[in-house]
Amino acid sequence: MNEIEQYNFYLNFKQEINNMKYPDLIILLIKHKIKFNKKILNMFSEIIDKSNHKIYQKQFIKNMISI
Repeated sequence: MNEIEQYNFYLNFKQEINNMKYPDLIILLIKHKIKFNKKILNMFSEIIDKSNHKIYQKQFIKNMISI
């Protein structure tokens, strides 16, 4: 996946992170198995940290995207 596609995925994720339930987020990430470049990965981490999810959920999501 190129950087533009990664960024578009990030933008959609950013808009929906607080609207989606935790299991749905995990399913989405597992389904797409996107490898993010470092810049977008850092942006993901920031938005995850700002989300309404519990701390352990945030950490798990960050682990999922960094694999």
